[in-house]
Amino acid sequence: MMIPPPQKSIGSLGLRTLLVFGIAAWLLVSAFGKLFSLDMFQDALRAHEIVSQELIPVTTWAFPLLEAAVGVYTIWRLLTRRSLRSTAIPVIVVFGLLTGYTTLLALHPPAEPTGCGCGIASGPVEHWWPLAARNAVVVVILALCWCWRGVPLRAPTPQPVNNAV
Repeated sequence: MMIPPPQKSIGSLGLRTLLVFGIAAWLLVSAFGKLFSLDMFQDALRAHEIVSQELIPVTTWAFPLLEAAVGVYTIWRLLTRRSLRSTAIPVIVVFGLLTGYTTLLALHPPAEPTGCGCGIASGPVEHWWPLAARNAVVVVILALCWCWRGVPLRAPTPQPVNNAV
């Protein structure tokens, strides 16, 4: 007995695609914000005291380039109608890194309030848990987009069963 797979809801696919697209665009904006103000990003990394001082010059360039590459890759994959499931994985990884970093900042905050270095907001952050929670929520949303296969538009058509012995 062969039952055809149910059709996916275009609405659920569209919503998931829009969410992933928006988060990828967010990565791009953040990456360019960092790249256009590298000194401010580097100062934030130094003040955070999470990344080793020797790695800060490399991290100052590497992380925004990673964000930009993942953002461009994700948007390109979505525009060329590639699998949403495989497209979301790099964005999940980047936001997982951001979640880990902001969680470390929440557990070991800098001595003085300092900016997050995210390239978007430049004001000092006094409480890091909201940023860590926001990043964790983004990871959960992306994970749901990655694993949820949608809701069938209709129930599968029953197929006759051959009970011949």
